[in-house]
Amino acid sequence: MFNYVPVFLDSGLPEVKQRLERNPRIGREIRIDGWPSTTERSGPSARYTPGSMFDLGEFLDYFERVRERTRRVAVCIPEDRIEWRPRPGAFSLGDLVRHIAVTERYMWAETVLNRPSRYVSHGPEIASGSAVILALLDRLHHESMAMFRTLTPEALAGKCTTPEGTAITTWKWLRLMPEHEIHHRGQIYLLLNLLEVATPPLSLRWCLTRQSAARPHVLSR
Repeated sequence: MFNYVPVFLDSGLPEVKQRLERNPRIGREIRIDGWPSTTERSGPSARYTPGSMFDLGEFLDYFERVRERTRRVAVCIPEDRIEWRPRPGAFSLGDLVRHIAVTERYMWAETVLNRPSRYVSHGPEIASGSAVILALLDRLHHESMAMFRTLTPEALAGKCTTPEGTAITTWKWLRLMPEHEIHHRGQIYLLLNLLEVATPPLSLRWCLTRQSAARPHVLSR
């Protein structure tokens, strides 16, 4: 009898192949999705960063899917509501999209390469209007992904410094990037809901249907 650990679409972990491992706590083998074996983690042919289960290629594939879902809701923002905000001092819809774009490029892409953050602003002075903001999102994402792909296993296992001055393992810092984006995507959904603007569905049923079609073993017993 196997236990199954589901991998959710926005779980923060890249999907990797399924395997069996013995769990000493419960005294039997369990089937784990998204967890490499001890040999894969530490053997001579390991694809994963030493001491982690992080694979850069799989992570970037996962992050591309996160961005696709973010962009899908960003295009729903009406042109006449792009700078609407629920209260003074809060993010506007345009601010949220620009913030996602510039944090990826000027914070994460810089700091993982051991350079200081270049994040300055997410205001309309850097991009104004729906088409221009979406073009900024796409351009900075393309630049960032090219920079992320240059990271070596040694660099990922090493340390970088956050904008607050905290030293953190590079792959762990990078893994927080989609979590940050998903948080702000949720805010875009909320603001559009307040404006009664239709948005793309993102239900658990939809996620599991997509996963089941791609990896039917996840939901099987």
